[in-house]
Amino acid sequence: MPLSRIEAEKALVDYVISFPYNNVAVILAFLEHLELQNTSITDALSTWELDSSTLIEHQGGTNCIGATEVLERKYQKLGIETKRVIFKTNIFSPGFTLEDAPYGHSALITEDAETNLIYLIDPGLGLNMLLPANGEIYQIGGKGYELHFSGDRGVLIIHRLNDTKIEMELIVAKDKLSLDEDIQKKILRGKTEFRIYSFDKDSKITAALKINIFSRQVIYHLNGNKKILEFDEVDTLFASSEFEELTTYLKYSPSVMQNIIRTLISRSEQIVSLWTESVQNEYFLANSKLDTL
Repeated sequence: MPLSRIEAEKALVDYVISFPYNNVAVILAFLEHLELQNTSITDALSTWELDSSTLIEHQGGTNCIGATEVLERKYQKLGIETKRVIFKTNIFSPGFTLEDAPYGHSALITEDAETNLIYLIDPGLGLNMLLPANGEIYQIGGKGYELHFSGDRGVLIIHRLNDTKIEMELIVAKDKLSLDEDIQKKILRGKTEFRIYSFDKDSKITAALKINIFSRQVIYHLNGNKKILEFDEVDTLFASSEFEELTTYLKYSPSVMQNIIRTLISRSEQIVSLWTESVQNEYFLANSKLDTL
């Protein structure tokens, strides 16, 4: 079936505004699995049969891996052919390297049969449009996005408002590659900050919550303001008038959001134990410096 941009973009926008970007869901799912196992964290990770596309149902959201899987199925039902693409990223947790996890993001591409133009479909970045690989810069959600693609690889350039930019190399994923086994579970071993974002129909972030295990802070963005709380200060957030508004934007009830934050804080030692040795070393070094101040 020829590419229908109207149908494809409607499915993309519907997804982006209906479900928050949520990599908290991944660690919560693993902690639930770990609780059921009488084994080490390493063994629990190896036996964990993760399906990121089900995290929306069980955890209220998913990250780019699950969103890629969900939208892939939606497009199959629409008769629109897509391919998975995976990205190298130059943003890592302290101590985490490309050798630990060569790829850290996923999305889809589709090709217009009439023009042979490639389009990127990226719900994980909250994009509300099919981004054409024509080298032009498109303003989406307050940032500029520029896509180049040739053969089975390309580069996505994200232009920020402060005149800096991020370049992300991408390649078409091989059929045998598992997004969950080969990417999701690998990056979890270096994930030190867990995030929930909500987007509006214009791809602008309406609210964001970040739980940083490395710095032991809860950070939230609401109404253009950013606030940072130490782990032992989160009760002030729960008691504030902003908390209900924050949770409404993020599509969670206040009680569920409280439970999410408290769970990650109370089980932060288990999360640290999940990290690669190099990430743990950076964490313990940073905390030993704090203890001596």
